[in-house]
Amino acid sequence: MNICQHHWDMLRAEVAAQGLTDWVAPDGETAAAQIGNQLVRDEDTRVNYDPLMACNFMLWDRALEMAGPAAMAADFGCPICRFSEYRGPEGQCTCGHPDCPNQEPGSVPDFETWLVGPNSCVAAARDYMVTQGWIE
Repeated sequence: MNICQHHWDMLRAEVAAQGLTDWVAPDGETAAAQIGNQLVRDEDTRVNYDPLMACNFMLWDRALEMAGPAAMAADFGCPICRFSEYRGPEGQCTCGHPDCPNQEPGSVPDFETWLVGPNSCVAAARDYMVTQGWIE
């Protein structure tokens, strides 16, 4: 699984819109060190928590929940792009299987809501940071 540049940029923009940019690691090396620190300490702290990486892990979790191990295939691509392929213009599944339970309009979610809005991974990361007392 690899989030495409368009959706990664959307995610970064939402992190910025939520005022969390200062919490994002400045580079990949720092992000990896922070994740390592989280694993060693078995806890998130003000120093090692990165909302962008937390969102990345939440997106992985959602993709694995929906697609299972197939989401880990090298050719799976961006989960938001992939899952959106099966969403028709009125929010119904486009698979064409007669027994599909998602044929009704509105039955398939807009997967970009994983990135933006009140139910997004960024909102969840921000809420977590508030409950930890790191931000207001």
